Amino acid sequence: MQGASWHQRLVCMAMVVWLASCSNPAPPPATSRAAAAVPAVNIKAVYELREKCGRDAREWFQHLEPPNPDLAAQAGIIFSAEFKNHYNEQRNRCYAVVKKTGLFSKDFSSTLDKHLYEVTENNDLGRFFINSKGTALDCNLGEQHCASLEEWDRLVAPYMER
Repeated sequence: MQGASWHQRLVCMAMVVWLASCSNPAPPPATSRAAAAVPAVNIKAVYELREKCGRDAREWFQHLEPPNPDLAAQAGIIFSAEFKNHYNEQRNRCYAVVKKTGLFSKDFSSTLDKHLYEVTENNDLGRFFINSKGTALDCNLGEQHCASLEEWDRLVAPYMER
């Protein structure tokens, strides 16, 4: 700009300043205080703990004392057992609900027996037991007592849903 007048130089500098101000980078993404306060959860670690809980629960369930099939057959009883496991992140524990049913051919009665276990410690935390007459013979979770399957399910939910 050797031959340019001071007016041309001023206009040229104003344009450079204006163009520079138009290319500001985007502002950083907004983060809420609540999001910043929550520690990052290691998704991979939680996944691995859930998988381990599933493996441990399957192995543990296979070693539960099954009813003697010969004795059951002689008495005319048909048993079935199944389980559902869950890794509870808040408690850092592996839980399983074991459901056993019994059908008695002699009088066509049945029973339902459910237990909540902490798998790693093999600790029986509570039980619900009912016969086909609808009488709850045992219903508790720790020191809390209940009178129905619905109540027992509500007591067990915090262990199996979080």
